Amino acid sequence: MLLILAGVALNTVLGNNGIIAKAQISKEKYTKEEIKEEIEIAILDIIAEIKDDNIYNLKDDLIVENLPNKIKGLFIKDDLTGEYKGYEYYIDEEYKVHIGNQINEDMQVKVYADDIGTSICKIRVEANSTEGEIVEYEYKVNGTSNVAIAENEYTIQNLEPQTQYTISVIIKDEKGNTKESLPIRIKTKERNYIIKNGTYSDVLEYLSTISQENGYLKVNIYYNRRAGFYFLYDLTEYRTICIDIEVPSKDQGCMIGFGTKNVNEDLNNGEFFNNNVIAGEADIQKERDIYSLDVKNLKGQYKFACVKNQNSSSKNVTLHVYNLWLEK
Repeated sequence: MLLILAGVALNTVLGNNGIIAKAQISKEKYTKEEIKEEIEIAILDIIAEIKDDNIYNLKDDLIVENLPNKIKGLFIKDDLTGEYKGYEYYIDEEYKVHIGNQINEDMQVKVYADDIGTSICKIRVEANSTEGEIVEYEYKVNGTSNVAIAENEYTIQNLEPQTQYTISVIIKDEKGNTKESLPIRIKTKERNYIIKNGTYSDVLEYLSTISQENGYLKVNIYYNRRAGFYFLYDLTEYRTICIDIEVPSKDQGCMIGFGTKNVNEDLNNGEFFNNNVIAGEADIQKERDIYSLDVKNLKGQYKFACVKNQNSSSKNVTLHVYNLWLEK
């Protein structure tokens, strides 16, 4: 009986849910709250100081520049992640402080955004574990798992333009040990709309008539060659042309195509749209849809257009163009 009672007592004190373990958890929680409060008070001091200097917009670079002067021993990077008193932390878009894990030399993970576009972001991870090889990288967007793969590079897609996201990665080594990185903050780039909700300014007609109707641009094409409408634009910084369109009526041979041709070449050249047809006659549906073309390898000014096919039997097509935009 005494041995049983002794065992119960030891488990109560030393077990995973014992007094000592709970005390350690409470101590760590208190330490994190203390660190959080210390950093947030320093940020409030920075806000007060910049207002005294008639600066009313707190910016990331002001935090990076001034926070280490407020707190000795604090380290911070340009993405507002850092280390202090043996803990990782990050500062969110509202300048609230979040304390992460205690720094563990056995597993390390850092996340970098190498390429931020309008709707994509390329992520690269640097990680290691003393217990063995890293076998899995779980990529999370705004706290929700996006994908778990074996590669330390991944392109997150289908992001909203001009939107802020937090991205973190959980690594797993071959022994099953895991660690989550501090999140990084990214903001996607803005779409460059050429037509938005049927409104446009730079459309150049080519053997067609154009009018604005209920939220879309109505384009009637009536010629039996590569007629349509086109634009002149520098595509150097862009990776994709996208069009939001429906085809309420068409003749045989109609297609949707983005033609790209150097500005000095003739638009009516028969080769203008070769290899850039993105929706042929069999593909085009009358329902509204979005089509896109990869133009990341094009540099300089180009003409590009949405047109009908070159076909003597195809003489009329009506397009409803809701939106046309360029993405970085």
